[in-house]
Amino acid sequence: MVNLACRIYVSRQEFETQEAVVDIKNALGSRLSSLLNNEIIAGYAVTILSETDDFDEEDIDREIVESVTAGHLPAIYVNVTYDIDEHDAHSEEAASLLLGSGMVLAFSYPAQAAWAVFPCTAPP
Repeated sequence: MVNLACRIYVSRQEFETQEAVVDIKNALGSRLSSLLNNEIIAGYAVTILSETDDFDEEDIDREIVESVTAGHLPAIYVNVTYDIDEHDAHSEEAASLLLGSGMVLAFSYPAQAAWAVFPCTAPP
């Protein structure tokens, strides 16, 4: 059995263009891929939320995102997953990368979970 921990980050800035959102998403994905390749994290997902239908389509908890964005879209949603038997879920590398990129830690599992199962992400 794999023991997973997740950290959910959400962008707090408002983006002027869709191109700006895509550029940041791609930059974050590239940097997180490096952390994955260096076995610092177990997986990640970077998702752009452009309209309200995206929450259902991407199976993302709207309340988590809106706690940061107050409903403003587009937003970037990042799920970073750690195998707690193999990785330090409190690693500063992923956190400093995301926080330094204007992301906010919106949720962490298991620390904030109110339910037993949370959709942590397998490697991309």
